[in-house]
Amino acid sequence: QGLFAEAPGFPFDTGRLFDRRDRTDLEVVTYGVSAAFKVVETLSLGLSLNYFDGTLRGFQESYFWDEDTPAGYFGPTSFLPSRLVSAAEFNADGTDIAFSAGLLWRINKNWSFGGFYRQAPTFDFDYTIIGGPAALGEDLSPGESITRRSSINYPDVYGAGVAFRSTGGHLTLSFEWDRIQYSNIFDSLGATSSGEFIPDGTETHVGAEYAFLESRPVLALRAGMWLDRNHQVRSDIDDRILQGLLGTGGDEMHFSFGLGAAFKSIQLDLGVDISDRQDTLSLSGIYSW
Repeated sequence: QGLFAEAPGFPFDTGRLFDRRDRTDLEVVTYGVSAAFKVVETLSLGLSLNYFDGTLRGFQESYFWDEDTPAGYFGPTSFLPSRLVSAAEFNADGTDIAFSAGLLWRINKNWSFGGFYRQAPTFDFDYTIIGGPAALGEDLSPGESITRRSSINYPDVYGAGVAFRSTGGHLTLSFEWDRIQYSNIFDSLGATSSGEFIPDGTETHVGAEYAFLESRPVLALRAGMWLDRNHQVRSDIDDRILQGLLGTGGDEMHFSFGLGAAFKSIQLDLGVDISDRQDTLSLSGIYSW
């Protein structure tokens, strides 16, 4: 019915945020080629070149409540065309090339250490807002449009991990630490941002794999879990209505399971990641020569 907060000077000393209708569509397709080089018997380096083709589109409409009466101020909104305050659209379309790099250090026959850096793409970003019939006229008049252009950077990621493999190679236990630079997003938007930000976040992963080395092909069962730290959009503007609209977010635990099959020259891997908000299914293949 509406988002309200105490606000002296507003009608009834209560502020009400415009009611909104939003829609966001995101699609990013990635093509990559990778190569690895064994420097010495215990140290390998890897490099990947990735081509990104992405589309991010969003639509937002803001409306007044149905009637300019005390009852209407606290009443519902039917999203009447005549009560449209503004309609906004943003687009981030384009292509980009970025790289990833990593290393693997085999400390001894049981322990190994790895690290990586994954660069994210940058796309052109356009934001347009058009005043509706009910526009207030202070910053935006009915029919007036304002367009801002910048670029949007997606988060870069870097991390490190350690793994222990049992004597005989059947069991592997691993731990990974990742740092995600969420701040890239709003730092790159500049003038199109209105106080929003996302702090950089840290993810921690643990996993286990059991390989049936005597089977042909070699089969492997995997399980793991990881903690996705809160990366809800926030704002540095002291506005209780805005803070209530953005929400607080929270940490989320993910559980993963997988199956792998290694043939003479080909490896196939299937994995699933399960959480309260989303489930992800992944399939990958590796050809070695």
